Amino acid sequence: MPSTIDKPNEYASWKKCKDMILSRILNSLTQDIPDSVIFLVTAQEVWEDLRDCFSQNNTPHIFQIERDIACLAQDQMTVTA
Repeated sequence: MPSTIDKPNEYASWKKCKDMILSRILNSLTQDIPDSVIFLVTAQEVWEDLRDCFSQNNTPHIFQIERDIACLAQDQMTVTA
């Protein structure tokens, strides 16, 4: 008869924490994020999918964002003022 391995006492706490992290990641996503992440099971899978999706080199877009940040102002004052 094959032996079974008992789950450690910490397993329930670990699973609860893992599920909470997955839920927080999924709930923080905007609706324009690919629906593919909904079908992933673990937070690690979701995180890696998002990393792969958004880590593609998009130099013109990055330049535009950095320029927009540098030009931020409120009324006639710069952000640093």
